[in-house]
Amino acid sequence: MIKNIVFDMGMVLVSFNWKEYLETLPFDKATKDLMVEKALGNLNVWNEHDRGVLSDEEFITFASREAPQIREPLRMYMDGVGRIIREYDYSKEWLHALKERGYHIYILSNYGATPYRYAREHFTYFDEADGIVVSSDVKMVKPEPGIYQYLLEHFQLNPEETVFIDDRKDNIQAAATFGIHGIVFQNYQQGTEELEKMLSDMEV
Repeated sequence: MIKNIVFDMGMVLVSFNWKEYLETLPFDKATKDLMVEKALGNLNVWNEHDRGVLSDEEFITFASREAPQIREPLRMYMDGVGRIIREYDYSKEWLHALKERGYHIYILSNYGATPYRYAREHFTYFDEADGIVVSSDVKMVKPEPGIYQYLLEHFQLNPEETVFIDDRKDNIQAAATFGIHGIVFQNYQQGTEELEKMLSDMEV
């Protein structure tokens, strides 16, 4: 029986279209391509920001060490990145309805400290959560095993009673190694339908 429902934030509860945002910035294609290669699309670098190991300024310095021409463009990008994160209209209502039905609600998400501060100030669904694990707080990122172990141990969750909803298959697969059920989120209709089927199938 499922008792705990864990949500990722990006592209599940909030939109985060960084590529679209990048296209609005006043830089030539070569600069934007270099920003993607060295920083924005480089998970080895971006994950260290999400992990909370690198501050915004340290991230900019580290990512531009071999390409100093992107230092100021990256700074402009980071100055405005919080504003491109938008809470979906359904997010609070979805979590609230599940909580009203007796499910425990948790959030497990990769988030850098700056965009997470923005999210806490502007988004409405946080008060529905019984617990929150954010990568920059715990210095671990999905799909590393430690962050799932932390979630389970810190909130004393039984993995067999827990389902995780995330838009990335690798994050779901990593959770499954702990026995956590998973749903790869594509859109609200698909996600809610799969969740309701799982809740129904596992009622007893």
